[in-house]
Amino acid sequence: MQTWQRWLAKRESWRDQLHAGIASVTPGLDAAYRERCAELIERFGSYFDPEVRGLSNLPARGPYLLVGNHSGGAYTPDAPIFAAAYLRHWGMGAPLRPLAHNLLFSVPRVRTFMQRVGALPASPQNAAQALARGEVVLVYPGGDYESQRPFYESRRVDFGGRKGFIRLALEQGVPVIPVVCHGANETVLTLTRGEWLAKITGLTHMTRTKVLPLRLSLPFGVVPAFVPHWPLPSKITVEVGHPMAWRHFGPEDAKNAALVDALYDDILGVMQRTLDGLYRERPNPYAARASRSVASKHAVWPALPERALALRERRTAPPPVLRPPARVVNLAEHRARVAHHQAR
Repeated sequence: MQTWQRWLAKRESWRDQLHAGIASVTPGLDAAYRERCAELIERFGSYFDPEVRGLSNLPARGPYLLVGNHSGGAYTPDAPIFAAAYLRHWGMGAPLRPLAHNLLFSVPRVRTFMQRVGALPASPQNAAQALARGEVVLVYPGGDYESQRPFYESRRVDFGGRKGFIRLALEQGVPVIPVVCHGANETVLTLTRGEWLAKITGLTHMTRTKVLPLRLSLPFGVVPAFVPHWPLPSKITVEVGHPMAWRHFGPEDAKNAALVDALYDDILGVMQRTLDGLYRERPNPYAARASRSVASKHAVWPALPERALALRERRTAPPPVLRPPARVVNLAEHRARVAHHQAR
């Protein structure tokens, strides 16, 4: 009994230390350090032959909210690949503020690294303050729940019902822009999220982490997520969408639960259709990565069979125009009519 009590006391001490470390984090940004990190990401990220599209869709200045789907297990290559491409496009001093799991800020050296690259602990307060400063916030609402999803759910965008980012955008009056990643979840074969394992080990109580997944990885076989692994060679494609058509809604709408639900369904639907289009273009990310290697070896695409080229052209056809659900359009039109009537 005394051993169990000592364990509980020690666990509470660890929890207090984690929260104390997170509370002491202050915003930072080191452009020169970002440059060095971007070079490393580009060098090692070339293993995934990454492709980032649509950066020209982004506004020239903040504030705005970038909302992405999260994939790739514990290492989540999608976030650093997109961040490096964003900074190459807009400059290393661009006010990009990725929101990261609080656990990363509880380790002193990791906390210093996260601060220097401009990241913030994921919380509504930190995000609101960054947007109020005119900065760009990158958020992955699905967090560890989505990034640790099993391999058979790779084609699904799943935020786990988390809608705080919508209320945040409405309260701050900022545009929301979807960022969809394809191929990152194939870099690791996750078997289960392991929510039950997180509860048993006390991880859920000590941290905000509610999952402790098991995965099949090289070279150790079936292991928990914290065991290092060699990622599989999957081609990663990131597509940046256009701002959501929510400009007619304001801070007072953040308390409208029905509207928040409608906007949640709206952006989830847009991102899911975009991801479906990417899978139609590249149904097998492993084959896409391998074909890129063959193309590099032969220097030109015509070295591949004509049938493969025709199939590639068909898959790269422009995606269909995505439209928001009718109820969101009706709400926006009604809001525009009311504003016009009041202006008269």
